[in-house]
This record gives sequence, C-alpha cells and structure tokens, in this order.
Amino acid sequence: MRRMWALFLLLLLLTMGREARAGQDPLDPIDPVTGAVVEAKYHPAPAETVPEEGKVPGGAVDKQVTIERATISSVGGRSMGTVIASTRAGDGIHITTVGGSALPAPVPMAVDLVRGRFFANVVMGDVAANPVPLVTLQVLSGGAPVVGLEAIPVPMEDIVTIMSATYVLRTRILTVSAASSMPEAHGSPGPVLTVTGTDSSGNDLGLISQVITNRSHRVLNLSVPPGYVTVTSSRGGKSTVPVTIR
Repeated sequence: MRRMWALFLLLLLLTMGREARAGQDPLDPIDPVTGAVVEAKYHPAPAETVPEEGKVPGGAVDKQVTIERATISSVGGRSMGTVIASTRAGDGIHITTVGGSALPAPVPMAVDLVRGRFFANVVMGDVAANPVPLVTLQVLSGGAPVVGLEAIPVPMEDIVTIMSATYVLRTRILTVSAASSMPEAHGSPGPVLTVTGTDSSGNDLGLISQVITNRSHRVLNLSVPPGYVTVTSSRGGKSTVPVTIR
C-alpha cells in the first residue's frame, strides 16, 4: 500500500510541473533544484565592422600618402618632372605649385582608383637656382581638399644611371661610368656625381669617395674592390650596382 501511495504522489508532482510550464519554450533553461524557468539573458554578438575604402576602424581617415617616384629629367630641351603617388585618403590629387611658384591652375594627376595610384608629368621650368626643386600636392575627396593633406611638399630628384662599374684583376683598377638625367643644360650647371664603395643597401664602407668627372672615374691600386658602388648626385638622385670583376 505504501508503494502505491508513493507512486501516486510522484505522478502528481510530475503533472503539476508540466502544467506550470505550459505555454513556455521547451528549450527554456530550468533550475535543477526548484524546477523554475531561469530567465535567459540574450547578448547579441557585435556586428562585424568593415572599414570603408580609405578609412581605418573608428572612422579616422588614413592620411598616408606614399610617393613612389618624384624625379626630374631633361627631355627635349625642357626640365620635366614625373610624380607617381598612392593614397586611400582621397579620390584625386592636384599639383598646385612647381619649383616654389603657384601654377595658374592646379594640374590634376591621372588616377587609378582601383589601386589608389596617381601619376603626372609637369614642366619644371628653370631649375638653375634650385638643385632639388619642389612640387606641392593637394589630396582631394569629392572635389574638396582633405584636411591635413592640402599642401604636401615633394622634392624632385634627378635619376642617376650607372652604365658600368668594373674592377680589373690584372690592373687592380676600378672604373665607374655614370650620368644624371639632368646634365648641364637650360642654364643650370650639371650635378656633382660622387662614387662611394658600399654594400648592397648603399651603406658607405669608407673605401672610396671620389667625384666623377666627364661621366667616368678610375680608382687605382685597389687590392680589394668594394662589392658594390653607389653614385650620389648633388640633385638628390642615387643608384647602387654590383661591381663586375674581370
């Protein structure tokens, strides 16, 4: 008889628990002691933040402008400047000054918006008084200047080409031939070219440091030649090449 009463009470408790939870989600968490439903606390996951093109998380503009090339050359009797730059801070770049003089109208650079790169060729004019003339870049977004990037000065350097750098074992003579993209012309003196013995990164090893005249220079009685030579121009250009051993 006692077993029957115990079974009856157990069935009654189970029935009451089901009725108390009637209409509730069967997946609601239940307190294992009291059998009561525990309130679920929902914390939505933060939405993934994808920065806009040209911006960094938080809405700040990425103001880096990389100058890939800024060189000056003598072309067809004129001094021509070439500027190649990249940025994600805007959708346009204008050249506003050349050699310290404001242009009558800004020169828009050609644009590759997919890669954020810009290019322009400009006439530099008389560069006799300024060995390393400047151009000024202005970054635009939607036609308006980007704050902090309204006037970026960029020095225009010449291009140094090393035609040869040869060391002859029998004579122990190092011969270096080099030229600048801005030779003596248009009323401006030719740049001074200096050759030094360096490592592959252009770091001076203190072996030689001599001026090249007439596009060529010989260094005599070198028992051990440098692995590389670097030619530096007074107009800012620089080039490094390995020495050919013969």
